[in-house]
Amino acid sequence: MGSARLATLSLVTCPLLVMLGVALMLQPVVSKELGSERMRAQAFSFAQTPLIVEGSDEALGRAQDMNRQLLDRDGVSLGEDGAPQGYWGWPTSEENEVVATVSIPTLGVTLPVRLGTGEYALANGAGHLPGTSMPVGGQGTRCVIAGHTAYGDAVMFDDIGTLVAGDVVWLTSVAGSLRYVVHDSRVIDPDDVDALAIEEGSDMLTLLTCYPRSVNTQRLIVNCVRDQGASPSEESQSGVASGSDAGSGDVTTARSGNLMPVLALSCALTLASGGAVAVALAVGVGRAGRRRTAGRAPVLPESAPAREGDDGSDGPVLHTGAQDTCYDSSPRQVRPARRRTPTEDQGHDSSR
Repeated sequence: MGSARLATLSLVTCPLLVMLGVALMLQPVVSKELGSERMRAQAFSFAQTPLIVEGSDEALGRAQDMNRQLLDRDGVSLGEDGAPQGYWGWPTSEENEVVATVSIPTLGVTLPVRLGTGEYALANGAGHLPGTSMPVGGQGTRCVIAGHTAYGDAVMFDDIGTLVAGDVVWLTSVAGSLRYVVHDSRVIDPDDVDALAIEEGSDMLTLLTCYPRSVNTQRLIVNCVRDQGASPSEESQSGVASGSDAGSGDVTTARSGNLMPVLALSCALTLASGGAVAVALAVGVGRAGRRRTAGRAPVLPESAPAREGDDGSDGPVLHTGAQDTCYDSSPRQVRPARRRTPTEDQGHDSSR
């Protein structure tokens, strides 16, 4: 009874333990996907705000004015001290303080961009590095967008090191959706500000993240240049603003739609593995119980009492309840066994 009770208990508890274990293993993956989906939602929400849909000549003009200030400077000054006049007052979305979005179709990443690289901005998307050009494009600009790598709550710039020349990156702001293509990437020291200097006559977007992963002693930058082959009409109809471009919106949407199939498959595998483990343990418990009882002496039924052996020993002989028979060399001849009495044995010996 103990083995059967233990086997039944294992059938109930093992699936629960397996599901708990699988849930713990999947938690980081699910958490990252949910965080990424939240940031994508913020990016698409920003693309539907009046600031983007209706445009703002005032906000665009202020950004272009700040870019001219940066272009006229001698040297590079980054961080809050390097922010141009009027930087922190630049119009943002009222709900999330977003000023732009960056979308990398090859990686399936779409992030909201906020002013500055403070803790809040980088924990909830990407940040615009103060002291670099505003995210509106134009000749003589270099906009630097910073993002985390190996951040626990979402996928951000984790894989920008895998981008190759020609990969597309979209930057959406009051200037519309601007198409950039990857030109090169390299690793720099944290204090190498000259690597982020504006290049005369160019329109550049640079993605920046810490490197190596989880060590963060250096910085990885991916330099992108404006795709001059894209017409204004193509740019205005593509990127995050509409999500209809085959090279950007579809890939991002496909990535966001992968969450439910992944969760469904994980649940199915969890139940299947839990059931298999439970059955295996139940069988194992049953076999263990049989092994424990295999070496015990059999219990004699009341209808089959023990009797003394013919060899004079007192050991019990198991009686089957059927008439004892013995067989001679002929398989067809069967006769009852007959025991000789001591007197017969003596007579047999004397006759000799």
